[in-house]
Amino acid sequence: MTVIDEKPPALWRNRNFVLLWIGSAASVMGSRVSGIALPLLVLALTGSPVQAGWVAFAGMLPDLLLYLPAGPLVDRWDWRRVMVLSELGRGLAVCALVISLVFGTPGIALIIAVAFVEGALGVFYRLAERLSVPSVVPEGQVAGALAANETRMNSALLLGRSLGGFLFGLGRAVPFVVDALSFAVSFGTLVSMWGTTRRPTRERRHILREMIEGLSWVGRDPFLRADLVVTVGVGICVHALILTFLAGAQQHGVSPFLIGVTLSMPGIGGVIGALVAAPIFRRFGFSVTLAQTWIWAGALAFPLLGVDVLPVTGALLVTGFIGSVGNVSMNMYLVRQAPAHMLGRVSGVALMALFVGNAVGPLYGGFLAEHLGVDAVAPILFAGMVLLAVWATTVPAIRRPPAFTTGSTA
Repeated sequence: MTVIDEKPPALWRNRNFVLLWIGSAASVMGSRVSGIALPLLVLALTGSPVQAGWVAFAGMLPDLLLYLPAGPLVDRWDWRRVMVLSELGRGLAVCALVISLVFGTPGIALIIAVAFVEGALGVFYRLAERLSVPSVVPEGQVAGALAANETRMNSALLLGRSLGGFLFGLGRAVPFVVDALSFAVSFGTLVSMWGTTRRPTRERRHILREMIEGLSWVGRDPFLRADLVVTVGVGICVHALILTFLAGAQQHGVSPFLIGVTLSMPGIGGVIGALVAAPIFRRFGFSVTLAQTWIWAGALAFPLLGVDVLPVTGALLVTGFIGSVGNVSMNMYLVRQAPAHMLGRVSGVALMALFVGNAVGPLYGGFLAEHLGVDAVAPILFAGMVLLAVWATTVPAIRRPPAFTTGSTA
């Protein structure tokens, strides 16, 4: 009897993967749309950069609080059920905001609650989605599937913010209606998939102990520890600049569409950076950390000309580019240096550090803009970034980083 090996269908003929990709694309795009529309809504309702900063902070706070404990939890549960429930919850939260906008004026407490719920459920959604790919595509197609997902993320960053600003210009409720519809599309594609449910892991782990082990490993690694300090500082400066630009643009009547286009620049820079990151890293290794810190400082010199469309466009384009290169360096360091059995926990610590800066930045920028004025913020951010670059230059672990190796340290 002859056994015929049947090749798996091509990636884009894989029904489950296509459904997953389309649903996730819709979900990510919707989140990007509302992500730019929420602070615009608060600025339109209150005129307060501080309150807009609190809303942005509420949306990012779950990234600080939940990534470390959510990882082990999602490992225990069925990934598709996690994604379905996350989309259902996020959709209901956004619908509550739409209803409030249609029949009246939402309070700041409701807006903050919606931002927090969407951010919290988004953490579980993104972690579960990472588990989904090996379940819906054959092993030999996993790399291609992950590459397709990365393209989706960059495209969402490029298009979502521009679309969010444009839709907000059509009406305050419009971007949130689109966001709610995006969750409905994602929910529909997930429940339409078949044969993908896996048996969740029943092992009960000591979550707190695992998180402490990850934190301890990072604390003992001088290069990674210093690199994460730079990551936090850059995140604060860049996201403070974004909030300051939003406040200034609102004061000067810049169109929401142009605001969205400006804030899509990190996506453009990130795509370009991703294309050249690998050869740059092969040439310079982990020493790119010091160079990128000074490049970030140089990028924040552009807004000294004015926190306006063109200077901020240049700053965000450069920061997006060098940030993409830095992400390659960071991920490569984690893969090569962290013990294999601790990679998830160490990566969680790195993600938490990233979101510390992203969450604190809008609060910092909103405070400075409201109390000192928009024009005073740029010199403060530039000076802070220069001081951070000077500090990084004095740190031996960054000035003389570990050599690029192929092994892991125990």
